[in-house]
Amino acid sequence: MIDRDELEISSLDAADDRTVTMNVAGPAALLVAKLHKLAERTANEDRVKDKDALDVFRILQAVPTAALAERLEVLQSSAEAESITEEATKHLEGALWSASGPRGRARRSQHRASRRSRRADTHTDDVVWRSSERAC
Repeated sequence: MIDRDELEISSLDAADDRTVTMNVAGPAALLVAKLHKLAERTANEDRVKDKDALDVFRILQAVPTAALAERLEVLQSSAEAESITEEATKHLEGALWSASGPRGRARRSQHRASRRSRRADTHTDDVVWRSSERAC
């Protein structure tokens, strides 16, 4: 794996102090994989998932742009990953910015989540208001 990080993994059981250090995909490798998956799924509209678009959006938000660009350059300069990375960046340049692309889907998904959250807040406020009204 060209873009990788070491991650120390420990047990969820507090009594178990064992740990293991493993190589995991770095953010650029993960972004490349996600972009290929999105391109594959957008070819069949029934397979498109909000989660995929949000994963791409989260990577772009979480990883500093300069660090992500540097790692993508390393992938593009590698004989093993050059063509796959180049194809992924084309997906990023094209589909990502369209309304039907991952960013558009991520925005719609965030909007739906925001509406659900506002409805829940309104319902909670209404219950609190009615409860306080009865107490008076």
